[in-house]
Parts: sequence; C-alpha cells; structure tokens
Amino acid sequence: MLNQHSLEEIADIYNLLGDIKKEYEEGIKPIVIKNSPKFFQNPHTVPKLKKIQINRGLGLAAQNTNILKKNIEEFEKITGQKPLVTKSKKAIAGFKIRENIELGLSVTLRGKKNVYIFNKIIILYICSNSRFSWFIITKF
Repeated sequence: MLNQHSLEEIADIYNLLGDIKKEYEEGIKPIVIKNSPKFFQNPHTVPKLKKIQINRGLGLAAQNTNILKKNIEEFEKITGQKPLVTKSKKAIAGFKIRENIELGLSVTLRGKKNVYIFNKIIILYICSNSRFSWFIITKF
C-alpha cells in the first residue's frame, strides 16, 4: 500500500532535491575528497552521475505494432525523448526469436534530463516506499 504524504511534505522533498547537482558539487564532493584522500587524490576521480539508461524488454509482444507504439508513447511521456527500438542480434530457436526482430526499447538520458529524472525517481521512491513512512521533512 502506498504511503500517503501531504502535498506540503512532497513540496518540501521536491525543494530539498531541487538542485541536487549543485548540492553534490558544493557539499558532498569536497567531503568525499577530504574523508578519503587516498582514493580521490584528483577531484576528477570522484564518482558522478553521467547518464541514466532506461530499458524495457517487450519480448515477442513487440511484434504487435500497437503494443510497440503504446510503449514508445509511454517512454516519450516519461523521458521526453524518443526511445531506440532494440533488435535481436542473432536467432535463438529455443525462444522462437529470429535475427533483427524488435524486442525492446532503450533510452539514454544525459545532462539536464538526467538530473530531472533522477530527482523524480528519488521523490517517487521516498513518497511511495513504506520503509520511508518515518521520513518527514519538517523534522530536519
């Protein structure tokens, strides 16, 4: 069952994560470099989020053009860009798959879209996960 948060709490979470990239660059990255100088002598070696890749395997259902079009529209609504239709590389008789059959969808997000989707994923996870029922922004 979904955990119900008030709109104010959701807005507080959204404001807290509003500019997560700036927060990482100014707040988290220097602390990581300071706490473990052995691993991160060069600031460029500190891990960072470069891209998010979203995939959906449709299997043999992708051969139906209506299902494929619906899934492409869903991906466009969620990510804001058109997905790449992935095809099989080789034939596999046991799975009844032939070569170059459309099997799934893939989207790679970089830059501003990457950060935007990352924020949305965190907000959805916090608001819908029952383990975060104790999570209230006003306690900070």
